[in-house]
Amino acid sequence: MAIIKLLKEKEQKKILTVQTITKMKNKNYLMRGDLNSNRLFFYLTKVEKLQINHVDKIKENLFKVKTFDTTFILKGFKDELTVRMNVAISQHLQQERFFQCVSYYKFVNGNYYIELDNMFWAMTTYIPQRRNVSFTYKRDREAGLMLLKALHDTSKDLSLLKQIVPTERNVENWLIRLRRFEQNGALLIELFGEHTIKDIVSYSKQSLLALQQLPLPEEKQVLLHGDVASHNFLKGKDEQFYIIDFDLASIGHKEWDYVQFTNRILPSIGWDEKKFLQMPILPNLLKSNQLFRVAITFPMDILREGNKFINGQSIYAAHFLSYYAKTWQLRKKFLTNIIKVIK
Repeated sequence: MAIIKLLKEKEQKKILTVQTITKMKNKNYLMRGDLNSNRLFFYLTKVEKLQINHVDKIKENLFKVKTFDTTFILKGFKDELTVRMNVAISQHLQQERFFQCVSYYKFVNGNYYIELDNMFWAMTTYIPQRRNVSFTYKRDREAGLMLLKALHDTSKDLSLLKQIVPTERNVENWLIRLRRFEQNGALLIELFGEHTIKDIVSYSKQSLLALQQLPLPEEKQVLLHGDVASHNFLKGKDEQFYIIDFDLASIGHKEWDYVQFTNRILPSIGWDEKKFLQMPILPNLLKSNQLFRVAITFPMDILREGNKFINGQSIYAAHFLSYYAKTWQLRKKFLTNIIKVIK
């Protein structure tokens, strides 16, 4: 009994020591985090000399950290190349006077990231949010689209970025996605119906074949964000819109970001032709740009969520896939009608 009591006293002293060093409140994430997280914040307080006051876990490997002087975001990357790319893009955008993105802080070792427990950690500016961005709101759709255009306009000189940012390979990636979807076809047919799944596969193959036959656009290449979901746009308390997370960035033709953006907003507007035609930029692209016109017919979202569902990568995949399957005919009707309207 005496030994057990002594061990308990030692453990209590350890906890008190961590509390004293970090100066954290009892409700902080650190006090209930795993060993790796505790080691990370211990490093920040001991080596970086940060007087951390509070930590909130936003999601896996993403924290909001408050010190007595400032607030910043701490993000963990699984590979070094991705964090280096994000830092390089941030620096490029700042030089081009595009300030609707995050900046990266240096650590005491002079680098923009540290390696700890097989993760690469970086500190970025914190953007206080007014609210979450939702593509169901017209003002959010338009603001997001114009911010994307402003991002593309920073691409006058990409010589340095090309050394670290990969070249866009959407057609190749979509082909891989389609093959995986086909491999999972039997189970998907059982859940969502043979006619719908086979129709989706057939439609996808036609779109890819048409894309493979198109000549390359003659326009200059730009910096592509690559993941223009609503959660990668922020509405700040300063009423500005921001774009974050360039983990899937690439160098390519601007149409690809607009294709993905269109794919993201259409479910939010219920495949409404009138609402789509009221958007800036996109209707003109539909009229004048063959790549855009063909690429929006590829159901990238359905294949993405179908593969995620089968692989158990997302708890929301089943919900999204069910919705996309139910609205498949509505999607086809929209694409048919919108092309008629443009012509």
